[in-house]
Amino acid sequence: MKNLKMCKIIAIIVTFISLTSVLSGCLNINSNGHYSKNYDNSLPISINAPEKAFFDETIDFDVSFDKSDYKVSSYRWDFQDGSNSVGKNVKHTYNFENEFEIEYPAIYTVTLFTTLTDNSIIATKHRIKLYPKDFTFFLNKNQLSKTKPDFNYERLADDLFSFNTQKELVYYIDETVFLDECNWDLTLNIVKPLLLSIKSIKVKFYDEKGSIIDEKKMEGVSNIGIRNSIKISDNIDTECELKTLKIVISSFSFVDNIKMIYGGENPSYICFSFNNQI
Repeated sequence: MKNLKMCKIIAIIVTFISLTSVLSGCLNINSNGHYSKNYDNSLPISINAPEKAFFDETIDFDVSFDKSDYKVSSYRWDFQDGSNSVGKNVKHTYNFENEFEIEYPAIYTVTLFTTLTDNSIIATKHRIKLYPKDFTFFLNKNQLSKTKPDFNYERLADDLFSFNTQKELVYYIDETVFLDECNWDLTLNIVKPLLLSIKSIKVKFYDEKGSIIDEKKMEGVSNIGIRNSIKISDNIDTECELKTLKIVISSFSFVDNIKMIYGGENPSYICFSFNNQI
């Protein structure tokens, strides 16, 4: 009989301990007697922010609730780039590091930690795609440079009384550049004699395998003036990997001394713009 009573007592104690453990797990009781519920994105808290944005531009982040009965004590943001912020309405800028060889867009997951007055913490996530606004490369002898070179030039015509001169300039990039759909603008700063006519300029882009990505020809470019800033534009309508830029300049001249300017106050450069991505 005593053994039976002892068994019942032990069963009651075990049941009590088990029930206490279950309740403690559900409420996540801490040393201060408070509890915290584990929420996910299914709860009625959402982040108001764009899904696409540019590097180096200010992005607005805001919070909205589907219910009004939450009492919030704090908001903390994690932008996944090593930066944090606090507050319901915040601004953040992702900095572009000139890493042209990365395939864009770069995807960041923003996490908002909303702490309620009962110490509950709600974690809400928002994914944002980041694009560089543009890539700019400066023309230098035989290469495209990320930084503007010191003043330099390349002679385009060497022969006196050259009635039909064609000069091919080739520029290589050290690292293959990943390009999404974009527009490109090429600015060539050329110094030429007054009695020289540039008949045409042909621009070609090649990938690492030597296949043509895009090409554009401009006729009747410049017939007057000594210093000319010539602009050529087009678009690339597919994803590609840029490795080489080739420029072919055809001219009609009675004298030499035709120069392509690199660096200095009026550098020659090309800009790839991704404005159509947003």
